[in-house]
Amino acid sequence: MNFKLTCLIVCLLAWTSRYIKKNLKLPNDFENHATYSPDEVQAFLWDSESLIGPDWILVYINVIPKCNHLVLSTSSIHSDMGLDVKDLTYSQYLHYVSQTNFKNLWKESQKKFPEAYRPFALNRGRRSNPKNASWQESLSSLLTRVFSCPIISLESGPVLHPTSQLQSCVLQSVGVFECSSSFFVITEHIPHSVHQCLSLSPSLLSSNSVKPMFLLFQMLHAVKEMQDRSLFVEGVTWQHFFINESLNLKVLPALASSLIPLEPVQATKQESSLQELTTSWVRGCLSNYDYLMALNDLAGRQINNPFNHPVLPWISDLSSPFGNWRDLAKSKFRLNKGDRQLDLTFDPTTFEAPEGKEDVLTSQVPHHVTDVLSEITFYVYQARRTVRSVLCRYVRPTWNPLEYPTSIERMQQWTPDECIPQFFSDPSIFKSIHDDLPDLNYPPWASSPEDFITKHRNALESPYVSERLHQWIDLTFGFRLSGSAAIKAKNVHLSLVDGHLDLSSRGVVQLFSQPHPRKLLPSPYVGRSPPRLPPAEEQLSLPLDYNPVGLLRQLETVSHFYGPTAPDSQDLAITTVAGRRQRDLQWIVTLAMELFIPQRFRLIRLNARLEERWQICQDIVRFDRHLLPRSLRSFIHTVFQNEIVTAQGLPPPSAHQLLQPMVSLIPFPSEFPAVLTATHQLKQLLDHANMDFLGVGKIITSFTSPSSIALVIPFVKALLLKNTTAFRAALYLLDPIAAALGPTETAKEFLHIILKIMGPEQPSAPLVLLYHKRFLLMLQVRLGIRCFLQNISLLIVEGVGGCYNADSVTSVQQLLVAPSSSSLSPNMDRLKLGKEQEPESETEIESGDVFTFEVGEEAALMEQSSGEEAGPVSGTPSRNSVKYSLAAAAYPVRDIHELDGCTVSQVSVDSLLWQAHRLGPVLTARYLTRNLLRMLALCYADETSLNLADPSQEESSPFQISGALLQGDFNANRILGCLSSIANLYGEQFVMLQYFPHAAEVVNRCISSGTISVMLEGGLVGSCSLILACIPCLQDSNFMQCLREVILRQLLDPIVCAVTSTEQTFARGGAARSALTIKLLDCLCALSIRLGTDAAGQFISDPALKLLKSFDRVSKVASNPSVSRANSLKGRPDYMCHQRRLSNTLRQAQAAAEIEAASSSPSNNVTRLAANEALSLTEMAATFTDHFAFQLLTALNLILGVRHVQSLVEQGGQAAQTCATQYASTKDELDSDPEWNNKRRTSVFSGLRVNRSFSNDVDAAAGSSYGSRISVVGNRIQLFAEEEAVPETPNDHCDSRPTLEEAQEMLCYRKTDSARHLRGNWLAYWEHEAGRADRDTRFNFKQIRLLQLNGHSAGIRSIHVMDSETGLLTAGRDKTARVWSLNSQGDGNNSVSASYVYQQHRKPLLGVSFIDTARLAASCDGAVHLWDPFVGTSVRQLDASSSSKFPTVTAMKALPAQPILVTATAEGTLRMLDTRTPLTYQHELRISPVAAGLVRCLATGSNGYWVAAGHSSGILSLIDTRTGMLLSSWKGHEGEVLQVNGWTSPNGSQHLISSSLDQSVSVWSADDGKLKFNFRGASEPVHCLCITGGGELVTGTTANRIGVYTSLTNNANFSSTKLRSDTFKGVLTAMAVVPLNRMLLLGSDTVIAMGAAGVKEVNFEELRDGLSNGSLVYLDVRNRDELVNDGKIVGSVVVPLPEVEEAFNKGDEDFSAKYGFSKPAKDATNVVVGCRSGRRAVSAIQILEKLGYNSLMIYKGSFLDWQAKGGPITKG
Repeated sequence: MNFKLTCLIVCLLAWTSRYIKKNLKLPNDFENHATYSPDEVQAFLWDSESLIGPDWILVYINVIPKCNHLVLSTSSIHSDMGLDVKDLTYSQYLHYVSQTNFKNLWKESQKKFPEAYRPFALNRGRRSNPKNASWQESLSSLLTRVFSCPIISLESGPVLHPTSQLQSCVLQSVGVFECSSSFFVITEHIPHSVHQCLSLSPSLLSSNSVKPMFLLFQMLHAVKEMQDRSLFVEGVTWQHFFINESLNLKVLPALASSLIPLEPVQATKQESSLQELTTSWVRGCLSNYDYLMALNDLAGRQINNPFNHPVLPWISDLSSPFGNWRDLAKSKFRLNKGDRQLDLTFDPTTFEAPEGKEDVLTSQVPHHVTDVLSEITFYVYQARRTVRSVLCRYVRPTWNPLEYPTSIERMQQWTPDECIPQFFSDPSIFKSIHDDLPDLNYPPWASSPEDFITKHRNALESPYVSERLHQWIDLTFGFRLSGSAAIKAKNVHLSLVDGHLDLSSRGVVQLFSQPHPRKLLPSPYVGRSPPRLPPAEEQLSLPLDYNPVGLLRQLETVSHFYGPTAPDSQDLAITTVAGRRQRDLQWIVTLAMELFIPQRFRLIRLNARLEERWQICQDIVRFDRHLLPRSLRSFIHTVFQNEIVTAQGLPPPSAHQLLQPMVSLIPFPSEFPAVLTATHQLKQLLDHANMDFLGVGKIITSFTSPSSIALVIPFVKALLLKNTTAFRAALYLLDPIAAALGPTETAKEFLHIILKIMGPEQPSAPLVLLYHKRFLLMLQVRLGIRCFLQNISLLIVEGVGGCYNADSVTSVQQLLVAPSSSSLSPNMDRLKLGKEQEPESETEIESGDVFTFEVGEEAALMEQSSGEEAGPVSGTPSRNSVKYSLAAAAYPVRDIHELDGCTVSQVSVDSLLWQAHRLGPVLTARYLTRNLLRMLALCYADETSLNLADPSQEESSPFQISGALLQGDFNANRILGCLSSIANLYGEQFVMLQYFPHAAEVVNRCISSGTISVMLEGGLVGSCSLILACIPCLQDSNFMQCLREVILRQLLDPIVCAVTSTEQTFARGGAARSALTIKLLDCLCALSIRLGTDAAGQFISDPALKLLKSFDRVSKVASNPSVSRANSLKGRPDYMCHQRRLSNTLRQAQAAAEIEAASSSPSNNVTRLAANEALSLTEMAATFTDHFAFQLLTALNLILGVRHVQSLVEQGGQAAQTCATQYASTKDELDSDPEWNNKRRTSVFSGLRVNRSFSNDVDAAAGSSYGSRISVVGNRIQLFAEEEAVPETPNDHCDSRPTLEEAQEMLCYRKTDSARHLRGNWLAYWEHEAGRADRDTRFNFKQIRLLQLNGHSAGIRSIHVMDSETGLLTAGRDKTARVWSLNSQGDGNNSVSASYVYQQHRKPLLGVSFIDTARLAASCDGAVHLWDPFVGTSVRQLDASSSSKFPTVTAMKALPAQPILVTATAEGTLRMLDTRTPLTYQHELRISPVAAGLVRCLATGSNGYWVAAGHSSGILSLIDTRTGMLLSSWKGHEGEVLQVNGWTSPNGSQHLISSSLDQSVSVWSADDGKLKFNFRGASEPVHCLCITGGGELVTGTTANRIGVYTSLTNNANFSSTKLRSDTFKGVLTAMAVVPLNRMLLLGSDTVIAMGAAGVKEVNFEELRDGLSNGSLVYLDVRNRDELVNDGKIVGSVVVPLPEVEEAFNKGDEDFSAKYGFSKPAKDATNVVVGCRSGRRAVSAIQILEKLGYNSLMIYKGSFLDWQAKGGPITKG
């Protein structure tokens, strides 16, 4: 007897805590929901995702009716399992086994021979007599024991208080109430049960074999707890086990069934089984309606549940009561949509997709049917009985009664879904409760809704429908839901094939796997009495419709439908404790088998008896044993044997025993107890945010199995998605779980959550922690450098731009663990260097670390970022502090514990500059500065960004010249500061080759635009700000080089044209034009100050004159009183906002005029131009005001001189002079207004301050009446009318604007540390890479030498690039492994030393590797050495000489995303080394069935699931790392295997690439070892193989030839290049690719060279075509006498080799005059150099490279090859 009734209600949270828990009573009045009506609340109860408000909760009410019989007292029931202690020793296990076996054998003997044991039992006393108790008393005891809450009597009576603590596995109870007839148990609401998961979300468990095992583990824990509290398990189905998305299990015990009655109780009538129901329906004893409703009940469909409502078929088109039947062999969805539409959604490639739907169709899951009955269709069916608010929520947001079908015939035609039972049973569904929605019309053949229901129901029971109903059952519940039958019937349901991994409460459930038998209809030929036979003399004839074979086949179908059945088992006693325990064991077996084979249990009801469930288990064991999972076979076999002592010598299994690893029959993973503890703590973190996150993170760190990590991932995701726990979870839990997952899986699982947390819509104060460089460093390591740069770097740039600043700044210390020794991560000890701990550098963080990532990595890899030469090589890494450049020093790096009061933008600046130092110039330009330049436009695109800022908010910035500071400047200044700092770090080439071209591109877009959009407005203002910021970054020579062509012609001149144009309008009107004019004037002043007064007139006069002439254009609107200058000056407290309102008002009026004009004028273009001109004049009138004229002329007089300005006024600036004079005449009136006077100082440009000594010169230079009125008042220059006296100002007046001398100092070039400035080869390499498009991932090999790494005294054996691409590891024959830092230094000819040398090897090294997860380096010299490359300490050594258990190692490889090192031994085996465990190997794998020779090399798959070994005999072997099985072994090559490499294709398939001494390079399938193809082109053995980030294969040979295959396909193009001797010395022995930087690391027998792109070879055909179409320039360096004798190539130009250096040092004109052609630019990419045979061409290229020509090409065959191939030649 279990809960008789369970209902779901919504209640107020307050009364559960106030009345039940405190007052122990129910409230007198129950409140209704303040927002929703009772009907709405009833609808929302089914929708688990609906939010009913924070003050309301959903609870279950479980009703237990009372009984009056006596039961066995619960105090007499003891668990007596003997395994209550969690951790038993081995001797305790043996004691338990022996004692339990002895006791069980004694009891069994007593049962067999009761008479023999009677005297002994009498002597032992009568303790066996059970105690009696009333049913009510026993149940009350169980309720208080299980739910740990008081029992509140609704009538007079005592209140029973709890006696035990609440258990974690039981549903939390809100309260228990008692009345005269029942108990009411109110428990928490968990939407999903395990039964729903098995039925509606099977992929959640089937996708991972560990998940059902973990659910079984939790179920056994729940059973153990229930048995410890005198409860029995029988009756608790998976419907009573509730789970959430994190698979956290809760149970609702069957309390009433745990009471053992002392007397037989009349059994309740059991519901019929499915077999009985089907038999009754087939034989006609059960109606169609009742049978279909029973099938809906078995499928989990519930009445009035809009998301999973029962369905019945539409049987006709309702045009007649009996006729026009529907085809029941096809789904209603198919009949409504048509076969073509279904074929399109199942196989989009069959048809041409509609325009715009190509991606949607190809990305969706192939299916035919989306749903049987959607909630929208349900509410349309029930529209007449559903309140309007619910219909507006689920059907359409706006109420329109005309959108609902008016009749049931129309509804049947409209819907693609099936019918509902109400149309067969409930006439009220036709009656409308709405005033404006009429009743649903019934067909004409029905007289009333009742009559329709009757006739419709009769039609459902008609012979026609009964004969074909089994076909519809097969489509809706049967075998046509899966497999080929579903495809053939076009009945593939989306919910069954989409593999969704979230818990669902809706979907289709397949009940039958065999065709459903048809219903037997009455036949005149089949009856109880035999038919009468005709007389013998008459001929016997059978009727035409008599088919006895069909009847036999139907009986056979019924037999197959039921399947084989094992004989029934004997019932166990249910009146004894021992019998109930045995039944509980069988019940556990049924639950376990249902968990793994749920489809076999769908045909029984949820309340089925044990005997029925046990029968299914017997059938599976007898007929379908292969379905049993291997992990459960031993346990199930033992239970079915039913022995007192099992074959293993153990007692019969129990939940307690199965949870003990030493005696368990189920092999649970050893980490399951720790995982369960972690999940409980994570659940507590979800409920109580102020828990110990750091402690949970340490538990997760201890997990070694990927399956354990997979179980806690849902909890961590939930914590990250919850606002109150997101930041702590990111700080303390993300790192340990990402370390175990690896970069690929971490990005797959958590990247979208990280982006959501770091880029919220409403930022909060703790967000600043996630933009600190320590958290970003963790993300860079855990996500991988490529994923980090593509996703997180953009967030950092947005953070610098102020996108994520919180409204209020609060303390963030509460999120961090207090700095103490107890809070340190175990890995923090690795910060110690050697035996003594040295002082921390500037970049190291104090104790109290919130990450387990070792910060020593940062210091080690960045130690040379300042450009200093490394110190002497030693056994410990150098501790050079990370020094930023001079410009970066303005942004000090803050410690993570000192972020109180900081904003996200401030911390983002620190992090971005740190990233710029760390990444290098190429990645900085590609991912940081490029996005910073884009972000600059957004700073001025905000709604208020063009408003003038409050003077009190002005931030000190070296880039503001005028006193006018815009709101957008606050965010822009941080971006400009970062851009300037990066330019100072890597050199002014960033400004000249990236910053200015970007600004020019933005300006160029505005030239052809009639209306400048908001984004282009921001881009123009940002470009002006960028020019101001870049002026101090340029040396004088480069500044003058860029001034005329770039700054003026490409940037400022178009901007001047834009602000003075009457053909272009601004999207934000006068506000944008005025702001841009202010910035433009700032730029002109800054350029003039940098140039000086004399040179400024030459460059600034033209734009200044255009500005002065613009005052003439606004005269058209001067007479308009609405825009009179006097009013515009006097009546606007906010200059910019007033312009905004004015321009918007005029714009609206003009827009209306345009519409009116367009309707009457035939020429829309002319009208639009006129409208633009009028609108532009209005904007200009709001911009070129009297005040601006005064400020413009004041500034020009100061920077150009009075006489020069006077000449400009005479050329067309008279209107400006008039405006300025008019403004001066009203100055007294304006100055009398203090508020306006204060506003004026910062409204527009008001001039620079000037020293008094300089003012005399300016005043003396005045040569006109206007210029002579420039005077110094205090320390400010003012301009007055002639009749005005110069007022005196107190000398103590202070202004924040700089003096002229201060401005000159700020704008002059500031020399910075040039160690990392780009020059020479580094500059050529950077220009090439920074100019490439984002999608261009090709590896263009050119021999540009970038760096030489000196240190190894013998050959290099192996090179490994660090995942961050900031360092590399090398292994040499000199018995050392070295750590190097990859930084841009020098001009490409520099040599650097290692930052750390590991010297503890005894033999020459074979290889080196880096274990990403453990952050350790591994080197091999026959022994394995593990060491820390960041701190410089040895971790462990596995030396064969020290122990026989450590064999000699010949090769090694680290598994991706795992702390596992795979080593190949000289014995021909593979050994797996877990770097987290002590000095020992974990597994030994045999890798070949035959003698294959030594393992020369190893390769792993990107997923870490397989390892490939290449042998000296040419044999290749594939091993599965998960199982240790040998997947394949084959003879791949005739010679020794030199290299193997793993590769994953874009479609996810795994491949193996191998090279051999037989000169072959082959590609194999990693699944079966079959050959895919052989690469063509290799002419010698390939010793080095590398795969680039763009999917290209780079090969290297000992002949120093580098080959590149453009793709990893059989038709890939191949190119080969011989390494030049001046670029690379020695013999190539090792090679590695730096994928993102697109660099190549080459190791030789002497040095390591780092190179990138360089000299490209040109063949005959390419040169011939290039000369013919003029795309190439051929430079011949032969002597002139050779040209006379042999001739020259037609179209070539000549510069003899001895003259090359002198010639290319000449000026352009001198060069052209002497050689007859234009001198090529240094960045030219079309110059081909040649000579007679190619030798002198190499020398010429070397000379030209020193002069800066780094993009040259060579024709290796030169003149001899051209002549041999018949190329045209001319003499002379």
